[in-house]
Amino acid sequence: NEIILDPSCGSGVFLVEAYKRLVLHWRSRNEWKRPGVNVLKGLLKKVHGIDVEEGAVELAAFSLCLALCDALEPETIRASIKLFPPLAGKTLHCSCFFEAKELGLVKEPIGVVAGNPPFTSSLNTPGAVRSYHRYKEAHGSLPDKQLAYLFLHEAMSMVAEGGILIMLQQYNLLYNQKSLAFRRDFITK
Repeated sequence: NEIILDPSCGSGVFLVEAYKRLVLHWRSRNEWKRPGVNVLKGLLKKVHGIDVEEGAVELAAFSLCLALCDALEPETIRASIKLFPPLAGKTLHCSCFFEAKELGLVKEPIGVVAGNPPFTSSLNTPGAVRSYHRYKEAHGSLPDKQLAYLFLHEAMSMVAEGGILIMLQQYNLLYNQKSLAFRRDFITK
């Protein structure tokens, strides 16, 4: 009953791959049959994304719809009247990740967080600024005000017990001496 979340989904590359793996997993458990439209739509509800750019969210929705088509036979696609479910505002949200978390836009338990957060030393949204201030009060300064670290910290608190967190990070997470305290705290948790 858990979902997969990309907190900075951009065009949806991670979401499309996650969806394809869900379809493959379903097929492996169902004698390698092709899933029907209803199954594919159900699996599509398991991938969620957030991005601050509206165009990126639209592109992610389009990419996911193409992935749905890729799992169907051409005859099924031609016979379908309403094939694509609405994703914007349901499983894909145009919002700052930190604001989306504050507002509780993602309501389902999260089993996997996967993504590629922005690598920048600027807090570019009001939600990021608020999140940074909460972090600073609880843990002290965030190294270089690195937004990718803030994504990592906030996303970790959203993962259900036994869940998985997979987020690309720059090499400085491992090699920068300024990030030593953050790294130790993160690994301890």
